[in-house]
Amino acid sequence: MNIRSLVVGLTALFLAASCSFAAGDPNAKAGKQFRGGEGHGQRQNAMAELNLTEEQKAKMQPIRQQMMEKVKAVRNDANLTEEQKKERIGELRKQNQEEMKKILTPEQQKKMEQLKSERGDMGKPPVDRPATRPGGPGRDGAMAERMNKELGLTEEQQAKIKPLTEKRREQAKAIMDDESLSREQRREKLEALKAEGKAEMDKILTPEQQAKFKKMRAQRENRMGQGKGKGPKKDEPKQD
Repeated sequence: MNIRSLVVGLTALFLAASCSFAAGDPNAKAGKQFRGGEGHGQRQNAMAELNLTEEQKAKMQPIRQQMMEKVKAVRNDANLTEEQKKERIGELRKQNQEEMKKILTPEQQKKMEQLKSERGDMGKPPVDRPATRPGGPGRDGAMAERMNKELGLTEEQQAKIKPLTEKRREQAKAIMDDESLSREQRREKLEALKAEGKAEMDKILTPEQQAKFKKMRAQRENRMGQGKGKGPKKDEPKQD
């Protein structure tokens, strides 16, 4: 069992929505958990600046969905090496950009190129971004080992959790990539997905493991909150 893939699913399922929404921005951390990175919010802002019509948004949606399905198929192809997968996803990205470009007006195309130049790789979809943060797989591996040790997951539990988390991760990523959704709609869908996932996970974990995982989530959210300046304000009295 690849424990690193397990922890990615666990953290995405339970932490992404709650942590980002607690910080007041449903596009920030949640996108990061689902391979979107901080660039997801940039893409959302860029699309808003293009002033897309409802007709244009409707035309883009099936193209985006097809792209996600093709990328998923490439990732699940066991006959391809990681390098081959990267190359094919890159080709799919270029094809996707060309199809999207045909929907934009000349003025919108010019504006998009300008925004891409200003914001670096903002134009790249999340499927083509690195999956890991600075620090590489070692950092994720250490967290995975810690979670597995503290929860004491059995092989049977891991076997049940893996497909569950992969399914939820794909669903969450689809929500984050759906630019037809408003911030509130995205928030509601992710919260519902999180609740469904928690209910399924509770059926797998023992009561003791549930309590431990709840505590771990609370600690993680607290650390993320402090990182965003969530501590007491300067004019607030210190607690004894």
